Formats: sequence, C-alpha cells, structure tokens
Amino acid sequence: MPHVVALILAVALLPLIAVGASVTSKGAGMAFPDRPTSNGALVNPPGWWQGEKRLWEHGHRLLGWTVGMLAIVSAASSWRRGTTLRALACATLLAIVIQGVLGGLRVRAVSTPLAIVHGIWGQVCFCLAGVVALRTSSG
Repeated sequence: MPHVVALILAVALLPLIAVGASVTSKGAGMAFPDRPTSNGALVNPPGWWQGEKRLWEHGHRLLGWTVGMLAIVSAASSWRRGTTLRALACATLLAIVIQGVLGGLRVRAVSTPLAIVHGIWGQVCFCLAGVVALRTSSG
C-alpha cells in the first residue's frame, strides 16, 4: 500500500508541475486574486471553467489540493515502515505544505520572485516524492 500511494503521489506531481508552468506561461497566475479561496469560493467558484485563465489557475489549485491529500495519505501509510522512510515521507509532506504556502504568498503578494521560487520548489517536491516511491518499492 505505501508504494502504490507514493507512486500515485509522484505521478500526480507531474501534471501539477505542467499545469503550473502553463498558468505562468499563459499569465493566469492572478485569475483569482484571493487565496485560499477563488473569488470567495473554497472549492469551485461559479463559472471557473469559463475563460482560459480561470480554468488554468483554478485547475492548478484543485490539482494542488489533490496532491496535498495524497501526501498526507503517503506519510500516514509509510509511518510504520521504518524511521528513514517515515522521515522521507514526512519531509515530502512538509515540502508540499511549503509549496502550497509559497503559492498562496505569491498570489497575496503579487510577486514574480515568489512565483519563480514556487516553480522551482515544485520540482524539489517531485524529487522527494520520487525518492519515497523508490524506497517503498520491493525491487
């Protein structure tokens, strides 16, 4: 079970990074200027799928929430598998939490430097998740 969850987490980070890059390249990063909500809605604001920038930005947020939930499940399922794996899974969860905070700060501060750090940190999260997936594999 820990390997399956860790593998799903690592794979889920790939579209999240790709969509995040699209958000940046399409200039959609401020389609919803509030955070953690999107135009006041916690999950899906009305009409978020209408308009390319809103679709990309809110889709990125939804993928981020999904990855965050997977990271929690991965850390919990790795808890009894040994100290090293527990530490790696918890480090991955912490990195993903930091990633979410960076994304929120980027929106609140309307900061391009924070957008750059947010983009780079996403790749760090992917690497950590990949290490956890490798460490949980039987091979």
